Amino acid sequence: MISMRALMRSTAVALIAAPLALVQLAAIALGSKNYDTIPKLAGKLLTRASGIKVEIDGAEHLNSNKSENPRIFVANHVSSMDIILAQSLSGGAFIAKGEISKWPVIGKLAQAMGTIFVERGKGKEGIPLVHKAVAETLNKRRNVIVFPEGTTTRGDKVLPFKSGVLSVLFNNTSGEALRENVKVQPLAIRLTHVNGKNVDRHPDLRKVFAWGEEKSSF
Repeated sequence: MISMRALMRSTAVALIAAPLALVQLAAIALGSKNYDTIPKLAGKLLTRASGIKVEIDGAEHLNSNKSENPRIFVANHVSSMDIILAQSLSGGAFIAKGEISKWPVIGKLAQAMGTIFVERGKGKEGIPLVHKAVAETLNKRRNVIVFPEGTTTRGDKVLPFKSGVLSVLFNNTSGEALRENVKVQPLAIRLTHVNGKNVDRHPDLRKVFAWGEEKSSF
């Protein structure tokens, strides 16, 4: 039996993924050079439509041009809203757990967005497949977004990173070699205020967005 939290989370993901998937299909139709540009624009529009105010420290590190090599954006993971936030900053392809590809509707939307699925439970045997998928995406000069904690938190801490995806940079076990040097761009997501209130002073407000140990209302 699906829990109310899981149902709400799936609904949130669907509402976010649907427009992004349509935009991604448009990008594919217009050519690979738009893989990142169009989804990035869509992410910014959806961020504003969601009422999220984004303040960026170090914006100069996010600016890029077509001549630059592809990047892997490494971010902490707080909620489903991280998807549109990271998309607005990078326009890249996401790494997601393989089971999402089998979810009704949401799975198809995620596939249309060019999501790279990682099967849990395969351990070291699955690493070459992950490396191949990530390398193929980067070789298309498309950015990749990784949430290496492997799960979400309350946003007040960062869990140890899982090395599986990132190891493509220093121990690529697939037959798909990276054709260019890849830059790793850290991306720290921090929830500071909810409805004008500081979450450090009102920690219970974290549950409005955060998918950590406590239940979230979004």
